[in-house]
Amino acid sequence: MASEVIKELQASGDALERELGAALLKWQDEKASQGLPRSMGYEPRDIRKKGAVSVIEARVLQGSSGFGQIDQSSSYEAIVVRHPERFRDEVVDAARSRLQNSQLPSSQTKKTFEFSKRLTDFLRIYGQERSNPFKLSKEIRSAITDLQDWISESSPVSKRPDIKVEISVGKGVWTKTPWIALMDKRETTTTQEGTYIVFLIAEDLSVTYLTLNQGMTELRNRLKDRGAAEEMVRVAESVRPSIQELKKTGFLLDNDIDLKSGTAAAKNYKIGTIAHILLPNDDLPDDAKIEELLDGLLSAYQRVIETPPEKQPIDAEGSVKVTDAIAAVPYGIDDAIDELFLERDDVERFLDIWAYKKNMILQGAPGVGKSFVARRLAYALIGFRDDTKLQTVQFHQSYSYEDFVQGYRPNGSQGFERKNGTFYEFRDRAGRDPGGTYVFIIDEINRGNLSKIFGELMLLIEPDKRGPDWKTRLAYASDEDPDFYIPENLFVLGMMNTADRSLSLVDYALRRRFAFVGMEPLYGAPKFRAYLEERSVSEEFITRVINRMAELNQAIESDRTNLGPGFRIGHSFFTPTKCVDDSEAWYRRIVETEIHPLLEEYWFDAPETADQWRDRLLR
Repeated sequence: MASEVIKELQASGDALERELGAALLKWQDEKASQGLPRSMGYEPRDIRKKGAVSVIEARVLQGSSGFGQIDQSSSYEAIVVRHPERFRDEVVDAARSRLQNSQLPSSQTKKTFEFSKRLTDFLRIYGQERSNPFKLSKEIRSAITDLQDWISESSPVSKRPDIKVEISVGKGVWTKTPWIALMDKRETTTTQEGTYIVFLIAEDLSVTYLTLNQGMTELRNRLKDRGAAEEMVRVAESVRPSIQELKKTGFLLDNDIDLKSGTAAAKNYKIGTIAHILLPNDDLPDDAKIEELLDGLLSAYQRVIETPPEKQPIDAEGSVKVTDAIAAVPYGIDDAIDELFLERDDVERFLDIWAYKKNMILQGAPGVGKSFVARRLAYALIGFRDDTKLQTVQFHQSYSYEDFVQGYRPNGSQGFERKNGTFYEFRDRAGRDPGGTYVFIIDEINRGNLSKIFGELMLLIEPDKRGPDWKTRLAYASDEDPDFYIPENLFVLGMMNTADRSLSLVDYALRRRFAFVGMEPLYGAPKFRAYLEERSVSEEFITRVINRMAELNQAIESDRTNLGPGFRIGHSFFTPTKCVDDSEAWYRRIVETEIHPLLEEYWFDAPETADQWRDRLLR
C-alpha cells in the first residue's frame, strides 16, 4: 500500500502532494539504508483516508514529523512552510518554530536507528518465545540486556544517576503487555507504586506507548479497586497542568491509550496514564527523536516527583468524570495467573471444578494464600474485577441463620423486626441480573455451626437444585412472601484452615454439596522467587527462605502423630507488599514474630522443638 500511495502522490496535479510523495520515498530509502523495513506504519492509510493536508497538520501539531528529525527540505514542516496558504496559522507557526530550532539538518547529520533495531529484535524474540512455556532463554536475555543498555547509556538517562531502567516480559508467566520502565529511585523502585516512565507495548506488538504512568498495586491494597482508580485519576488531573510543555514534542495529556488487550493490567495502565505518545513498532523514530522525547519526559517527571500532586493547582476546566474513567475491568485466567504463584493448569482446574459444582472450598494450612487466591478465582469466574458482584462474610461460633438468611433483629425502638440476612440480600442482587455471575465467599467456613447457619439452604445450594423449580418456604417467611430459591448464576466459595485444632470436621451433609480442593505451600514456585527478587530481597535470603522452610515443612509433614501435611506453613508469611531494605532484618522479624509463635502452638507439649527450629531457621 505504501508504494501505491507514493506513486499516487507523485502523479498528482497538486504540487504539495508531489512534494509529499518525494519526501516519503526519500524517507523509505533512508530506512532501507539502515537495514530497517520500508514500511511507513499507518501513514499511507491515513493519507488516503484523511488527505495529505490533514495528515501533515496532525503530525506537525503532535510534534511527530514522521521523519525522525526535522529535515530542512523534505520534512512535513518544510512542506508546510513552502505552502503556508494551505494550512492553519497555528500549524505554520509550529512548523517554522521547529525548523528554526532544529539542530540536525539532513545535509550534515546522518540518522541512526539503534534503539529501533534493538527494540525490534527484542519484540521479534519475545513474539516467538511467548507461545512456549515461560523461560528466559539466552537469546531473550541478551535482547533485554542490549535494549536496557542502550536506554541506560542514552544521554537523557545517563546524566540522571537516580534513574533505574527495568524491562519485564513477565514473572514466571509471559505478560501480555511487555514494558520498559524508567524509575527515579527517589520516587519508586517498583512499578507497583509511585510515578514512573514506561514504554508500554501492545499485546499484538503493533505499537509502543511512551508514557508517564502510575503504579496501582499499593494503592489497590490500601484503597481497594475503585478507590485506587479514583486516586490515580485525581493525581493525573492534578499533575497535567504542570507538564504542558510536553505537548510541544507530541505528547498527549490524557489516558487515551489502546494496548489491544483485555487484561486487567492493560486497563490499569490506561487508568494510570498521565501523558503519552504513540510509536508504531514498524515505523519507530530515529535515536535523536527518542532521546528528545526521553529528555523532555524525564524533565517533566523530575518536576512531578519534586512537587507532590497535592500541592499542584488543578485546572477547573480539567475536571474528570471518575465514573467515565473507571468501568468494570475485564479479568480472565491470564490475569489470575499474572497475580498468583499457581500454574495455569491449577487455576484452570480450580475454575472447571467450581463451574461444574457451583460450590467449592479451598482448604489448606495457614499462609498458603487462600483469601488472596479466592478473590482472584472469583474475578476470573465473573469475568471482571467487579466487587459489586462479590460478597464476603466470615463465619464464627456466634454466626447464625438469622445473620445469614433471615430472622428477627432489634429495630432500635425497643422491638424486633424481620430482616433479611447477608446471603438473602446477595441472592436478590444475583436474581435481578441473570446474565451476570455472582460469587459469595465464606471465610473460615468450618468455624460456624453449618447446619444451623444454612438451614434450608443445605438443600438449595446443590447444583441440581438451583432455580424456581426447587423453591421452598423459609422458616421466617410470612404468608405473602414468595418461596425462596437460589439462582443458577450464584456461586459459593468457602475457605477452610486445615491446621486449626479447635474446629470440628465439616458436616458430612454439607461436605457432599461442596467440591474440596487443597492448596499447598509454594516456596518452590518460580513465581515466588521472582516475586521476592522484584521486592529487592537478596539472593542469599531468597534461597534461605525457600530451602529452610522446605526443611521445616518436611518435618511438620512427617510428624503424623501431632501434625501432618495440613499443618505445613505457607509462603504468604514471606510475601512483602513493598521493597525490602534490609533482607536479614526482614527475615529475622518474620521468623521470630510469626513463624516461631506458630511453632510453639504446634508443638505446645514440646517447646524445645519449636525453639530448635527457630534457631535452625535463623542460623
